[in-house]
Amino acid sequence: MAGLTMVLWLVLAIIAIILIAVILVLAIPVHLQLQAASAPERRVLIRLGLFDGHVRWISLVDSSRPPKDNDRRHERSNKARKHRRSKARRRNLISRIITAGPDLVRGLLHSISFERVRLNCRFGLDDPADTGQVYGLLTPWLFATPLGWSQAGPVRVTPVFDRRCLEGDADIALVVTPWRFVPPALRFVWRALGPWR
Repeated sequence: MAGLTMVLWLVLAIIAIILIAVILVLAIPVHLQLQAASAPERRVLIRLGLFDGHVRWISLVDSSRPPKDNDRRHERSNKARKHRRSKARRRNLISRIITAGPDLVRGLLHSISFERVRLNCRFGLDDPADTGQVYGLLTPWLFATPLGWSQAGPVRVTPVFDRRCLEGDADIALVVTPWRFVPPALRFVWRALGPWR
């Protein structure tokens, strides 16, 4: 009986240590940097930093490195898995995700602290009228919100009416605390993947 009690206490202690470790990991601020450019050559770099940059930055995405064979195999297996799903179920899931998406984005943006945002983008669509319409939709975000006038840096979007293009460069640095993502993520999962209606 004493042995069983000892095992029970040991299991409870392990569970408590795991819970404390998870809470600590969720409470550590995470620094993310995104750098992208379309000229002179296309490149994307996403880096992750912990403990206010005192730990060496971890490269999550670096387009200058060639892809590994494992990445290609992973992409192939993902494609095969997607083809096995039925079209009706996929359409239903996509519509639920699109419906729940804006709430998720709003919740995540409230959980992010931007240190630096510099964006210079030029875009054009096939039809100049479509370009003007998209730019009109973006204008309130660019001029009537802190996004365009923030102290972190300028955000500039320029429409190009004479050709189809997407060019520019971006330099974004932000800090996130993972535990602040939990409530919006849980709401999104419930709305998108919860009980089927």
